[in-house]
Amino acid sequence: MSHNMPPNQSAAANSRRAFRLRVAGDLEVAPALPRKTIASLMEHVGTQGLFESAERIMNPDVWFHFPGNTRWVLIGSCPSGDAIALDTIREPGAVFFINHEAVQSDITDDERAAKVADSLPDYLQACSDDPYFPFDYYEAKARA
Repeated sequence: MSHNMPPNQSAAANSRRAFRLRVAGDLEVAPALPRKTIASLMEHVGTQGLFESAERIMNPDVWFHFPGNTRWVLIGSCPSGDAIALDTIREPGAVFFINHEAVQSDITDDERAAKVADSLPDYLQACSDDPYFPFDYYEAKARA
């Protein structure tokens, strides 16, 4: 079965496709993220204080309004309110912090996001092992 849906129409659509793939086991649906990333995320949804529930990840506008977002799957939030997001375009599966103060600004993704890990497992490992791991966007930018 072929799907002619343009990729990355919205982060919410990406999230819904990713979770339908994992939850329903529908291998016909093309994932917006690498399967390993989806599997890793599903292991941790709702178990880590920083991650949102699957329902809230699938509908991020109710907790993190980000007009025009087509690149990120929002999976949680930092203590400051910055989003924890997975990239779906440039570095699929990489973890970034999104500056909550800049989501409605007319700036590039590079200006509003700070990469904190190459993958979700790397992020979780760094959070537990590194006492100096950045806690929000500004910390991550300062350490880059």
